Amino acid sequence: MTKVIVFEDSEFTNLLPLVYWRATCQLRCGRLTLLEKIRALPGYEDPALFVRPELADIAKEQTGLEVNPSLDLSRDEVLLINGRWLADRPLPKVPNNSYLCRGRTLVAARLSADRATRISTDHLLEKDCFALFEGCQRISADDSLKLIDYPWDLVQRNSGELIRECADASKLSPLSPAIHIVAPENVHIGKSTTIKPGVVIDAEQGPVWIDDHVTVSPNAVLQGPCCIGSGSLIQTSAIVRENTSIGPVCKIGGEIEASIIYGYSNKQHYGFFGHSYVGEWVNIGAGATNSDLKNTYGDIRVSLNGRDEIETGLMFVGLTLGDHTKVGINVCFPTGAVVGTVSSVIVSHYPPKFVPSFCWLTDSGQSTYDPEQAIRVAERSMARRRVKLTEAQKRLFRDLPEITRRYESATPYENG
Repeated sequence: MTKVIVFEDSEFTNLLPLVYWRATCQLRCGRLTLLEKIRALPGYEDPALFVRPELADIAKEQTGLEVNPSLDLSRDEVLLINGRWLADRPLPKVPNNSYLCRGRTLVAARLSADRATRISTDHLLEKDCFALFEGCQRISADDSLKLIDYPWDLVQRNSGELIRECADASKLSPLSPAIHIVAPENVHIGKSTTIKPGVVIDAEQGPVWIDDHVTVSPNAVLQGPCCIGSGSLIQTSAIVRENTSIGPVCKIGGEIEASIIYGYSNKQHYGFFGHSYVGEWVNIGAGATNSDLKNTYGDIRVSLNGRDEIETGLMFVGLTLGDHTKVGINVCFPTGAVVGTVSSVIVSHYPPKFVPSFCWLTDSGQSTYDPEQAIRVAERSMARRRVKLTEAQKRLFRDLPEITRRYESATPYENG
């Protein structure tokens, strides 16, 4: 019998601040998370997870899966799968006691029971873990195998994943004649969903997937490919443009293009967000906007930690916004900006391109956001959605200031 384990590797740091509150495999791209894509493949339905120790309790709560199991007494063959794999097709064949690589990245490994007992999550989080597979056959993956390396990869891959995962749309509930649908064969509307008069759903360029218990208010426009998660509200006259994924229980207004909003987050007023990734439990004030294109039309550089800038090679990169962060009214973010987790940005001028985690940023300056205050705010925010902050989440709130200091500079970049 084969025990499947989805693991994190050392490159999780390139996906911060989006993975302070979740494992890399829990990031959303398209309609599903990376883990949900893996579990949809035959034989991978019930994997265990190897994650960072600080995420073990939360990952178990969120997924219901076995987390960081000991393999000391394993009697099973083990198949390791990198949680950054975009599982848009079956994994290439990995024979027993062999491992699959893309360059210097371990993608998967199949190990006999005796070899598997040497493996732990700590080993796989090391930068060079290949010593673990000494004596095993190395297999090189071709270009068809996709890994998520940076937050903007999720945004860039979103269109293709929406088209792939929503290909079986064509499910319409009874609708008002005052609704306008282009290419209804590409539209899925879930149970107990309300579409108000004047709504335009344009699925000519790709599927539009509207999940259960969604409300789309009058005169909103949805352009495919896009998906709207269960329990979400699309406000009056909102424009949800192509290549956008809205997670469950979000409130969306204004204009959004080519972006992913993970879940339980609100951007329900006017303002533009493009080519951005927004975490969970985020609130964005009226008029907040981000730039996703430089005036020079040049490639965009991004700093994920406040120290090192990464050349993306892309013309369009928007905002990366961490979980439990709040944005004030009329805040305008520069191209390729990053805001960490549990921060608050309330400024009348352009904020820096990088705002660290646990930062309270106003016109008066920058101060450190107290985690106990952040817990109280989170409890009030989550209670409005009938969600209770768990003890594991409270522990992570208290541990995160020290964790974020390992990876981030506390000094925001100056505008430039």
